[in-house]
Amino acid sequence: GPFKQYVVFVARTDTRQTTQVFLLNLNPPQGQDPLRQLTDDESTYTDPALSPDGNKVIAVRSNLNTANPSIDLVNIDVSTKAQIPVTNDGASYAESSPYYTTNGGQVLYAAEPSNQPGNADIYLHNANGSGSSVLVYQSAANDIIPVLSPDGRYVAFASNAVGDGRYDIYIYDRSTETLSQLTDSPDNFYPGDWWQ
Repeated sequence: GPFKQYVVFVARTDTRQTTQVFLLNLNPPQGQDPLRQLTDDESTYTDPALSPDGNKVIAVRSNLNTANPSIDLVNIDVSTKAQIPVTNDGASYAESSPYYTTNGGQVLYAAEPSNQPGNADIYLHNANGSGSSVLVYQSAANDIIPVLSPDGRYVAFASNAVGDGRYDIYIYDRSTETLSQLTDSPDNFYPGDWWQ
């Protein structure tokens, strides 16, 4: 898309011990600072992803050293830096690897219950935080790093379902609710993105 000129990442600053979200414009207008810091607080931010229209960044926000520990998804407005909570289950689920749908309206992510670490499943939630999370795929294995196909039909993800500790890539067809294994190797495989 038109926003391939942006890189979103997390880094530590001189003033904080936690990782914050940054947006780098690889082709900024003349005289504009190419680097924007989108967060500046005591939370730890990880797994940032830029929305398809370039206006929002979804990230995991963790606050583990507080009276009410939490790991949740937040949608950050690039222009105002305002944050919209997407999930708000506190520490009962640890979310990871959020990925926008093609229209940016929803976010696909993995989440593991605090009472079952290492058993993440795949969920979908409205990017504006409304409604509740919808379970997309669940198994007894650790299903992580979901990546949605551009048409929204298929979800690629990594899973240790084989049982020897390694991760392979699986493809879940949401319309037929069928699963196929894409890789089968002694090495670990994780999906990155779909391409055409």
